[in-house]
Amino acid sequence: MAVTDGEQVKALQLENAELRRKLAESEALSFATPFFSALTAVCNTTSDVVFAKDLTGAFIFMNEAGARLAGCKSEDFLGGRDEDFYGEAAAAQFRKVDQFVIESGETQTVEENLVFEGEYLRFLSVKSPFFDNNGKVLGTFGIARDVTKDLQLHDELKWERDSRVLAQKAGGFGIWDLDYAAGRQYVSTECGDLIGGELDNALPALNAFWRYVHPDD
Repeated sequence: MAVTDGEQVKALQLENAELRRKLAESEALSFATPFFSALTAVCNTTSDVVFAKDLTGAFIFMNEAGARLAGCKSEDFLGGRDEDFYGEAAAAQFRKVDQFVIESGETQTVEENLVFEGEYLRFLSVKSPFFDNNGKVLGTFGIARDVTKDLQLHDELKWERDSRVLAQKAGGFGIWDLDYAAGRQYVSTECGDLIGGELDNALPALNAFWRYVHPDD
């Protein structure tokens, strides 16, 4: 896939940056600190998975949405690793991106997939390093959004569109779909070719439209 649409990517990247900024304001990664408790509350208001890991890949934070996905409580993740919850295949995929983020010091936006309890899930993930006050990398911080249904719909629409194009080419017909009330239309390339290339996707005048309609229709 092209990593979903640009709006989703931008929204996740902004959310990631804001939460990392708040994380950097905390002096210690501890549930005992008032600030980190406040950060936890913020992270638990989103349906996205929000997590942080140390340099060894051990979880130091998981929000409630992420814990629910794994059928656990947030505290069950502390000290655990990806393979403890998602299996080795998915963990290897996650570790590869995490390691690149740590070594490069750059934010990465990727699609990550896993099979969990027999269900194939697809996530849009934004992962970043987080630092101490001296600029030393302490670990990775990420946000992951379940885009499984969005991508299924995208794939289904693409399949329908590709099938329609093949049918048009095989049958020698075109499609002109006009919604005059909404002010939009779709003209297939084949339709334009059939009537001499006079149509494009600019909305025609209504009398121009009727010129192409058969009297019996």
